[in-house]
Amino acid sequence: LTWNFTGFTYTGNITYREIQSRQLQLTSTGSSFSTHSFQHDWSGDAARSYHSWGRVDDSSGSNASKIWYFGASAGGNTGLVSQYKQYQVSPYSELLVRDYTWTTNSSGNPYINSVITTQDGIQSKTTQVIDAHGNLTEQKVYGFTDLTTVKRTQTMTYLSPIGYIRNRLLTASVDGAQMAANTYDQYDTELNSQPPLLPAPGITFHDSATYHGSYLGRGNVTASTSGGVTNHFDYFN
Repeated sequence: LTWNFTGFTYTGNITYREIQSRQLQLTSTGSSFSTHSFQHDWSGDAARSYHSWGRVDDSSGSNASKIWYFGASAGGNTGLVSQYKQYQVSPYSELLVRDYTWTTNSSGNPYINSVITTQDGIQSKTTQVIDAHGNLTEQKVYGFTDLTTVKRTQTMTYLSPIGYIRNRLLTASVDGAQMAANTYDQYDTELNSQPPLLPAPGITFHDSATYHGSYLGRGNVTASTSGGVTNHFDYFN
C-alpha cells in the first residue's frame, strides 16, 4: 500500500500537504495494482480556504466514484461537508446520496443536526441533538419517503460531569418508554448493598492513595436496569 502526496496552496498563500493518490498492490509479484486518485476543484480552490469538493476515483475498473461537497457553515466554521454521493460513472447513476445540515450545541461547537439519505429513489431522514459535551441527547427517525412524520424518538439523559468524565449515560428511552437506567460509582455497601470496589494490590504505577476503593470519579457502571432486570457490577481497584 503506497500513498502519493502533493502540496496545495489556498488563499492567503497557505500550503498544505495533501493526498493525491493511493495504490494497493493486489498480487505478491507486484504486477497488479488498484489505484484511487483524489480530485478537487484545483483552480477554483486556490481562491478558497478549503476544497469545495473532493472526489475519489477508482481506476481499477469498478466504474464507481465517491464525492463529497463542502461549504456548509455553522458557528463561524466554514467548509463543512454538505453532501456525499456514491455513483456509477458510465452511464451516470446515483447509488447513494446524503445531504447534511449543521447547527451548533450550547458550547458553540458545530455538529450535524440532520441527514437526508436518498437510495434507490427512496428518501429517509434522521435528526439529532448534541449537548455541550458532545453527547447524543435526542435522535429522531422519520418514515421512508415521509420526511415530516417522526416514526421513532430516542432520548438520552446524562449525569452531571465529574472531573473530565462527561458522558455517563443515566437513562435511555424510546418513544417515551425507558429502556435502560444506569447507576455509577456506588461503591459503598450502604448505598447499593453490593460489595465495595475491591483492591488489587501490587499494581505497578497505580496511585492507590488517591484512587482508592471509595474514589467516586471513575465513571464505572455499578448497576444497570433494562427490561425490569437490574445487573450489579463490581470492579477491582
